[in-house]
Amino acid sequence: MRKLAETDKATAEYLDTTKVGQAPRVTNGAGDLEAIVKRHPEEVLFDREPPAQAARSFSTEPQAETDGA
Repeated sequence: MRKLAETDKATAEYLDTTKVGQAPRVTNGAGDLEAIVKRHPEEVLFDREPPAQAARSFSTEPQAETDGA
């Protein structure tokens, strides 16, 4: 029988006390995240949106999509 090192014992104890559940299901809104992430840099690159506005939208739209799901 092999003895565990102290760090291995601590890891085993932690894993024994950690409860893992099912991950939350991603619902509506998540599919639009890729389009949001792609759209804003393109808008800036093609001079259709100023960088500051793109940054504001880029930081708020994903959250709005997720909250609306």
